[in-house]
Amino acid sequence: MPCHPGYTLTPALKNAIDRGERDVSALAANAALRRLVDPAEIGRVVAFLASDAASAHDRLPIVPVDCGLARCHVEEQLMAGCGRASG
Repeated sequence: MPCHPGYTLTPALKNAIDRGERDVSALAANAALRRLVDPAEIGRVVAFLASDAASAHDRLPIVPVDCGLARCHVEEQLMAGCGRASG
């Protein structure tokens, strides 16, 4: 099953859905979170990282804001047996 971060419910995508050009169920079915992402969700992460609340962050890799994509890839590997310990 394909797995990707998914779609952000931008005004353009909402218009396409409203016109019947895109199917929400189909879009969500292949997304890691199984739903569309609200732009405000992404904005909150950006706002946090730009705020004083993130002042102790040293800019090294952080938890990705990938809408579940990393988790999806790990689950695919586990289902394929790639994550099992040998022995």
